[in-house]
Amino acid sequence: IAPPVDTRQLTDLRDAAGVQALYDDVKHTVERCMGELLVYRDQDEESDLGGRFRRTLGRWTNLVRDTTTGDTASKIRS
Repeated sequence: IAPPVDTRQLTDLRDAAGVQALYDDVKHTVERCMGELLVYRDQDEESDLGGRFRRTLGRWTNLVRDTTTGDTASKIRS
């Protein structure tokens, strides 16, 4: 998602400005990455659990129907 945070620049933890700058950088990076992930999730058709469940159930229903009607072999070959 993002490269690791390089903390080598902060050599003195008593340096309030340096600590704040590092904190702000990490916070900005996390917020940016979370924003990217939210966009990706919104575009992911499989992210909706209800929709995913319906599609899976539909595939299983079709498989059971095809098995009972003897149409399984043609589905497997195609």
